[in-house]
Amino acid sequence: MGVLSSNVASAVARFRAEYFARPKFQASMIQELPVTEMPADVVGEIEALIGTHISSSRALFRGQEPIQEFCIPKEDDSIEPPRWDLMSLLGPSVEPKVAKAYGLSDKQYCELERDILDALSVGKQGGESDSEGGNQEEQVSQHWRRAEQRLSYCIGVVFGRWDVRFALDSSLLPECQGPFDRMPACPPGSLVSSDGLPASSGQIASREWLIARPDAVCLPTLPQGVPGVVPDDCYPVRISWDGIVVEDEDNLDDVVRRVREVLELVWSDDANAFEQAACGAFGVGSLRSYFRKPGKGGFWEDHIRRYSVKRSRKAPVYWLLQSSKKNYGMWLYYHRLDKDLLFKALVNYVEPKIRLESSRLETLRGQKAAVGDSGKESRRLAKDVERQEDFISELQDFEDKLRRAANLHLEPDLNDGVVLNIAPLHELVPWKEAEAYWQELLKGKYEWSSMGKQLRQKGLVK
Repeated sequence: MGVLSSNVASAVARFRAEYFARPKFQASMIQELPVTEMPADVVGEIEALIGTHISSSRALFRGQEPIQEFCIPKEDDSIEPPRWDLMSLLGPSVEPKVAKAYGLSDKQYCELERDILDALSVGKQGGESDSEGGNQEEQVSQHWRRAEQRLSYCIGVVFGRWDVRFALDSSLLPECQGPFDRMPACPPGSLVSSDGLPASSGQIASREWLIARPDAVCLPTLPQGVPGVVPDDCYPVRISWDGIVVEDEDNLDDVVRRVREVLELVWSDDANAFEQAACGAFGVGSLRSYFRKPGKGGFWEDHIRRYSVKRSRKAPVYWLLQSSKKNYGMWLYYHRLDKDLLFKALVNYVEPKIRLESSRLETLRGQKAAVGDSGKESRRLAKDVERQEDFISELQDFEDKLRRAANLHLEPDLNDGVVLNIAPLHELVPWKEAEAYWQELLKGKYEWSSMGKQLRQKGLVK
């Protein structure tokens, strides 16, 4: 890895490229790099350098969702990304030693450095720029970034994706695997069971299991009698195992209520102050407005941006389903998606909500009838009745659209990816990608996918 990062390797690979300043590296260009014996002291310096960069990168990445290394949100502003000098990734002390091992004289290496410097200069003149969004990221408010990542973490805790005990006691965090070890089954910050896989109800890894775990890859061996899992009521947060939370003040699974539970548990000293500061940073009047707002300045758009890789991959894992006037909605967790999830949402949340609001409407109508048809109180109640009727109509429209999607009886397949699985919900998801992919599916595109095959079998492909 170190030698491939050297200026010697860069130059030799560039010699075979179409354009030295902006090469398109191919596998063959790397495969044909000459190999030479490195002195032991140079190997040691390179290994130490790489180890330092891996450690500093991990310290940063462990606080950045959704990177694989993620554990808990980054709150320490003293942790900075590694600083790279494009002129020399290995540094001025190691580069000449690598060149010497390849038999280059000091003069030859100086000429090689000059070529690299010229190439970098031409590359920038030709329009190469830093990674997309880098400059934009620097312009974004620090308060906004911290607030958005903290709330994203809270939603993940509510859905049982992240283990909140790591935020309460960082000593429970597992050691990272080596750079050439196999990847862990889950990110190190995940809530897992004793098999190292995502936890389920009644199968949450115990504190003793976390302490005994040697690293993020290996499973621990516990002494006899020490429990490997704990029941749900021994875990500090209620988990929405069904993968659903709602935007509904009357419900115990209201998204704002559930997020506040996590905020108050982890950041009890400044939970209220944080909420006020977050709303100011987002430009909204309340936390509910932030979760309700589907466009710029709302959680849904922030989440899509966080879970997108430039323009090539958009994979939000928390899905917003919203009524036509945005007075009701729910959030679904992609990794809890199954063939029954939409029916669970209807039976456990939407239908009870309609019954509750219908009961309130009858109460209002009774009050209106009691006061008669004239007077200030009568006019006020008439407006309340009208608003309630409109709200129920909005809920019924939401129910119809959700039931229409559920009645397709499509069995989700996570291997299809987010955009194909979310497409059947296009009438409720405030995301143009869902509608676009739904239309493409109906036209017969993505025949390789499970979703495409099911739609064809049901005769829905045009």
